Amino acid sequence: MNYVLGLMFSEGFQKVALIKKKRPLWQENRLNGIGGEIKNGESIHQAMVREFFEETGVKTKENDWGHFSDMYGVKVIEGTAITWLVSILASVSDLSFLEEKEEVVVVDVNTISPLRNKDMIENLPSIISLAIDYLEDKKPSFVEIQYHEGNNIKDSLTLE
Repeated sequence: MNYVLGLMFSEGFQKVALIKKKRPLWQENRLNGIGGEIKNGESIHQAMVREFFEETGVKTKENDWGHFSDMYGVKVIEGTAITWLVSILASVSDLSFLEEKEEVVVVDVNTISPLRNKDMIENLPSIISLAIDYLEDKKPSFVEIQYHEGNNIKDSLTLE
């Protein structure tokens, strides 16, 4: 199970485009980055361009998106271990074209709690902070976030 998650910021990183999720059920009516499942044969950049267009109607290019983090883990469903990977990408663009979309929400970054926000997926504020850090100076260059069964989280940073 491989997915992409994209965060598009305004110039100066004051705003971020998010989407109000309808599914899966555990994300229903909560904000998350824009993305979805990677199809067979797609690169993460190709999947991000496709998913962003499907969810916003806006065309982007592969080189608009910087891959700065992977989040991964294993979940057990009916006794079967299933590995999952979410490749997280970020971009900077004019967000004014997104403000009228029904499910897309442009959020003022300064209003996001640095810890948790009940209207968002639990780890999203941290991921937004990492994305801004990456876009500003490419440091850290890459962050891996590993989830263990039982929701124990281990973060490991790769600094280059």
